[in-house]
Amino acid sequence: MISTLQKPWSVKKQVHLAILTLALPLIVLYVWFYQHVKQETYHNIDETLAFIAHNTAMQSVDRQIKDIKNSAIALATQASPSESLMFVNSDESNLKKIVAYAINANRHFTNILVWVEGAGFNSIPKIESPSYDPKERPWFPRDTLKNNWVRFSMPYSDEFTHHNVLTISKNLNDEQGVRYGALSMDLDLAAMSLPLKEIALPLNGKLAVVHHSGQIVMHANPQEITLQIAHPEWLKQMTDAEGYFYDEKAGIHVYYHSFTNPDWHLILTVEENKIEALIAESTQPMLILAIVTVMLYITVAVLWNTSLQRMLSELLATIRSGSMDEKTSDLASVYSEIKKQHRARAEANKAAIEDSLTGLFNRRYFDERLPSLIENRVPFFLAMVDIDNFKQINDRFGHPVGDEVLKYIGKTGQEIVGPQGLLCRYGGEELVMLILNSDTSSVVHLLDKWRIAIEKKQWHEAGLHVTFSGGLTQWQGETAEEILKIADDYLYTAKHNGKNNIVTKA
Repeated sequence: MISTLQKPWSVKKQVHLAILTLALPLIVLYVWFYQHVKQETYHNIDETLAFIAHNTAMQSVDRQIKDIKNSAIALATQASPSESLMFVNSDESNLKKIVAYAINANRHFTNILVWVEGAGFNSIPKIESPSYDPKERPWFPRDTLKNNWVRFSMPYSDEFTHHNVLTISKNLNDEQGVRYGALSMDLDLAAMSLPLKEIALPLNGKLAVVHHSGQIVMHANPQEITLQIAHPEWLKQMTDAEGYFYDEKAGIHVYYHSFTNPDWHLILTVEENKIEALIAESTQPMLILAIVTVMLYITVAVLWNTSLQRMLSELLATIRSGSMDEKTSDLASVYSEIKKQHRARAEANKAAIEDSLTGLFNRRYFDERLPSLIENRVPFFLAMVDIDNFKQINDRFGHPVGDEVLKYIGKTGQEIVGPQGLLCRYGGEELVMLILNSDTSSVVHLLDKWRIAIEKKQWHEAGLHVTFSGGLTQWQGETAEEILKIADDYLYTAKHNGKNNIVTKA
C-alpha cells in the first residue's frame, strides 16, 4: 500500500491564519457595536421628538383651549335671561359691552353670538344676512342639558367672511336648568396657529393640529387650515393619549398627542431620510475610529510578521552555521490595544424630567411617579393648584414678571412641603403636588401655609397681588385618571368659590 503524506502548513501560512483569526472578533465586535449604537440612537430620537410633541401640545395648544373654554364659561355666566334678551332686542345692554370687550381683548374670537329662544339673536360684529338662522348652523347645540360643556365644531370656511373658522357653542340655562338660549363664538384658526410658527423643529419636522375627521385645525401655513391631511389613516393608530409610530410605506415617523375636548390630535412628522442622515452623522466618528483601528492592526500585524520572519531566518542561519550570531535578534512582542470610545452616544437617552423655567419636575416625570405610587399602594395626597388671574398678570405686567411669579410660587411650595412632597409643573400656570402623608389636617395646613405665604408676598411691581386656588384629594384606590379628575373638579370649585382657597373633600 502506498501511503500519502500531507505536506504540513508552512509557518508563514499559519501566521497569516492567526492574524485573520484574531481580526475576526474585532470585526464582529464592531458590527455588533454599530448596530447597537444605531438602534439606541433611533430610540433616543423617537423619545426626544415625542417629548417635543408633548410640550408643544401643552404649551401652544392646550393653553389656548383652556383660555377659550374659560372665556366661554365666564361669558355665559354674565348672559342672564334678562341680559341676553336685552342684547338681542336692544343696542344698549351691559352684555353688549362685555361681548365687545371679549372680542377686542382676545385674538381668538372673530364673532360672538347670543341666541334667545323665541326672541331671535344678535351678534358682534352684527350679522346682517336676513337668511341667517343659528338653529340651522352645524355648531348649534342640539341637547338642552344643564352643564358647562363647551362644544367645538368641525373647522369650515365661513360663508360670510370666507375665513377658515371653527365655532364653539354653549347652552344658556336659567336657574331651573331650562335652556333659554345659546352662546357661540367663532374662532380665528389662523390666529390660533401663530404659536406654531414660532417653534423651531429639528430635522425639518412638520406640525399640525388635526380634527378627528382629518381636517387640519391649526397649521403654521394658514392655507393648509381646513384641508384634509395627506394620510387620514394615521388617525386610526392614535389610540393612546400620546405616542409615536412609523409609516413604512410613506417613510415618515409620526409623533402625536391627543386631546379629549375638543377631539383633536397634535401631529409632528419627520421624514425617515432626515433621521437616517442624523444617525449617519452621529456614527461617522465611530466609523473613522474603526478604520483607524483596522489600519493600526494591519500595520502591527505586518511588523510582527516581518519581525518573526527575520527572527526565524536568523535562527535558521545560526543552525546552519553551527554558531550563535552575536548580533541582537530579539523578537519584538506585539501588543494589540483596542481602544473603545463611545463618546458619540446621543444625550436624548436621558428623558428630560425638569421644567426649564421653574426648576420643578415636569409633566412627564409626574406622569411616571403617579402610577408608580398607585401600583405600590403608597398613601398620598394629590393637590392641583392654578394661579388666579395669571393671564391678566402676563397681560398687565409682562411675561417676564409672570415667569418670576411661577418660579417663586414653585420654590415656596417646595420649601414648605419639604421632602415629604413632590411638586411638578403640570402645564402653563398649573402645578400638581404629590404629598406622601396620610394625615388630612396636616396636609391641608401645609397647603394653606403655602397659599397664605403667596397671598402675603409683597412684589416689587406696584399693584401686583398674586393668589392661587387649589383642589386637594386623598388617594383611596382610584386610578391615575380618576384621582386627577377629582382634584381638577375640586380646583374648578375653588375657582368658582371666589378663588384664593383650597377645596377638598368635606
